[in-house]
Amino acid sequence: IETKIYGEGNSIFSFASEAEGAYIVATGEVRYTGNKNLASCQEERHIFLGRGDWLSEAALWTKWIHVGYAEAVSSCELALLKPNKIYRLLKSHTVLTHMAVEYGSRFHERLTFPDPARGSYPNDVEVPFTQYGEIV
Repeated sequence: IETKIYGEGNSIFSFASEAEGAYIVATGEVRYTGNKNLASCQEERHIFLGRGDWLSEAALWTKWIHVGYAEAVSSCELALLKPNKIYRLLKSHTVLTHMAVEYGSRFHERLTFPDPARGSYPNDVEVPFTQYGEIV
């Protein structure tokens, strides 16, 4: 896990850039803006994230390209979980590896075959129906 520190107004990531990994907000506030030019986002909307909120979890389970923008509303600290480091950690824990593979494959399925009739399209903040209890 890497710690990333951003000042007020600093960009965390931008639309169409490749995700480094998943982020967890440790302190401060982040504003996520979906790209209104995508079919999945008819209007520009802002989502404000705080302590404990995740961004780009999809990057842990697939090669993820950001579909919006994230910037620091205030000075903030984020934990960055890089997929390759997580995978190396899991290798030594058979039970956790099995759980992660099962969860990851179901997450990926819901990411690549969204059901907009039941929810919204995936974005950097949410992939519908991928909470652990909804999958396992």
